[in-house]
Amino acid sequence: MVIKVTEAQATKLGGAGEGKAVVRQVIAPDKLNGKGRMFNHIFLEPGASISHHQHVGETEWYYIISGRGLFNDNGKEVEVGALDLCITPDPEYHDLKNIGDDTLEMIALILYS
Repeated sequence: MVIKVTEAQATKLGGAGEGKAVVRQVIAPDKLNGKGRMFNHIFLEPGASISHHQHVGETEWYYIISGRGLFNDNGKEVEVGALDLCITPDPEYHDLKNIGDDTLEMIALILYS
């Protein structure tokens, strides 16, 4: 199977926190075979953020493609950039803010525990 992600429509990410974020769905949740609920390509404009939230019964991965961010790893802030992988397992909390001058580009994947 081949999915032409470039053909997917980019839409604003609701409830993302501050600033502008754009999300492109890579794979629809029903194509994750009941193993997860999200596989998205996300762009955070400078100063934009994904608000603080908890994951229960699931783990979320952020794979940073480009840009600079400040990742809140369950209360510990860590600066992240290209090729970093941020993992938030059940039942931890996290958030992410773009602290760079350019768009922060990443992949976000949520799989069930």
